[in-house]
Amino acid sequence: MTDDDRFRLLFGPHKTPIFKYGDDGFCELRGGVILCGLTDAPIPWPTRKKRQKGPGARAVVVYGAVAEAVRRESAQALVDWFGVTAQTITRWRKALDVGPVNDGTHRLRH
Repeated sequence: MTDDDRFRLLFGPHKTPIFKYGDDGFCELRGGVILCGLTDAPIPWPTRKKRQKGPGARAVVVYGAVAEAVRRESAQALVDWFGVTAQTITRWRKALDVGPVNDGTHRLRH
């Protein structure tokens, strides 16, 4: 299998949503967030900051196409295209009740 096949998004293309910095958003993992930036990945995605004061790094907002991709795409493809770690994908899958094998992972293994 070539790298092009390994990292291919099967259910894309996933496009960066249109938003304004400071907009309110809803993350499927964290609830209400404030959109404050973009990732530096092949598919740039909004990042958030907490609504309440306190510690917390900026993180990718899991909504829309990213949430759908977590449910359907292989972890290797998500790591490559959205610029997150495999551990992050594992946490997202658990939080969204996605098993360790979905359509994308199944295709990758076969």
